[in-house]
Amino acid sequence: MALSYAYVNLDRNEEAEVVHIDQEGDFEITYLAHGLESFILGLGKEADAPSADEGVPQCKQRNR
Repeated sequence: MALSYAYVNLDRNEEAEVVHIDQEGDFEITYLAHGLESFILGLGKEADAPSADEGVPQCKQRNR
């Protein structure tokens, strides 16, 4: 799993978004949060996580 910052299309004062890059697939990019603080605050306990049946919620996706 690869987490990274996305600096694409940002103004000077904007914080980079946190993204996941699927290295095993077609290098699909999934946006996880608008900045590191939002990402960390969004981390929760395992009980808060969706079940395998619900899937993982995603902000938005972009293929390269």
